[in-house]
Amino acid sequence: MSSLLYNTFLETTDPYSPYVRIISLDVCYCIIVNIILYYIAYLGFVYFFHLPKKPNVFLFVLLIVMILGYFGRLARTKGIYQVYSSKMEPEVAREKAMEVIRKSYFTWYFLS
Repeated sequence: MSSLLYNTFLETTDPYSPYVRIISLDVCYCIIVNIILYYIAYLGFVYFFHLPKKPNVFLFVLLIVMILGYFGRLARTKGIYQVYSSKMEPEVAREKAMEVIRKSYFTWYFLS
């Protein structure tokens, strides 16, 4: 499972990936896995801190954020690539753009 999540992350942070790549089964699977993990964390916070429980709102907002997040991250990668490609060779610009985006997004809260 972790290799699927990681491969999806790598493929969706490549500036050569088309936006249609986001609309695929593995990305959907990653979104579902992340929603489940975030929901478990949400339930933990609600329980330990006696917060109001609004699971439907939480799940809806999280789903929208996750879907838009994939498109936004790919758009940011493509933007970084365009800036670098005007200053260096396309392959070097591609590697540099992927390096920048992967270092900034690969954290414990955004692994998909």
